[in-house]
Amino acid sequence: MRQHFCRAILFSVLATGASSVFAQCEIFPARFPEPGLNLFPIEHDKKKGAESLEGLESLVYNWTMGQYPKTSEDPIITDYLNTLLLKLSLVAPEYARVFSYRTAVHVLPEINAVSLSGGAILVTAGLLAKAPSEDFLVETLAHEMGHAALRHGSAMETREQLYAFEDTLVSFEYYSPRLQSSNEKRKEALGLLMKDINERLEGLTQFRVKQETEADFFAARVMLKAGFNPRSVVESYLKNPAHGRGYVDWGDHPPNRIRRELLECEMKEHPPQREEMRPPEFLAAQKRAQELLEE
Repeated sequence: MRQHFCRAILFSVLATGASSVFAQCEIFPARFPEPGLNLFPIEHDKKKGAESLEGLESLVYNWTMGQYPKTSEDPIITDYLNTLLLKLSLVAPEYARVFSYRTAVHVLPEINAVSLSGGAILVTAGLLAKAPSEDFLVETLAHEMGHAALRHGSAMETREQLYAFEDTLVSFEYYSPRLQSSNEKRKEALGLLMKDINERLEGLTQFRVKQETEADFFAARVMLKAGFNPRSVVESYLKNPAHGRGYVDWGDHPPNRIRRELLECEMKEHPPQREEMRPPEFLAAQKRAQELLEE
């Protein structure tokens, strides 16, 4: 309960005070975001991504259907998606090109995509079937590419390990002697320990929001550099100013108003050179995704 309350407070602050700052377009850096502190080698990310792709059938349980979803490697879809990822990677920062980006498909009607680390990206058939344009689809792929390129998965593992190490030291030096003392001191120590744990959880939630914002910025810049137009994404945020575009929302994404303003600032700085498109490859992949959902 405390964690959900703190998330609500965090998003309230983001949606009010931060929004007016974001609209000025001045807080966005001129360069791509850079990967942060990470205790793990790049091979760690690649291995995790490969292992996730090998075990896709048991990766995500679909609570609506009450079963694990089917997976598909239909070349009409995956070859098309992988080609889009290649176009994005060619204009991405050098650090992003250490990974080979590839996709797999979960046959689910939900609109969703997940970065599995190391360049592996999982998309749902629903995302492709319902995307209004190729550009809308590209923004989602670019966002997940941003998570992989910025190594957000292992960065979160790093943060968790540092917290665990700190907790071990704190517990050893402070809590352990008190937990072995009188009932009153034991009760006080347990209360302080729980407070510390809650503060760690709040810190991780804020860290996830930061990562989502970095991935949004990466996506906006890389797709515009690659010649795509994110207008339909902006429009989808206007229709739903809260969270998500039909995505499963775990409460750790910035509000859509902020995400929309980020895109608008990038489009102001780097105007799209063409209208959004629905090329034959997109239509063929979309049709195949719809067929998979109907099977």
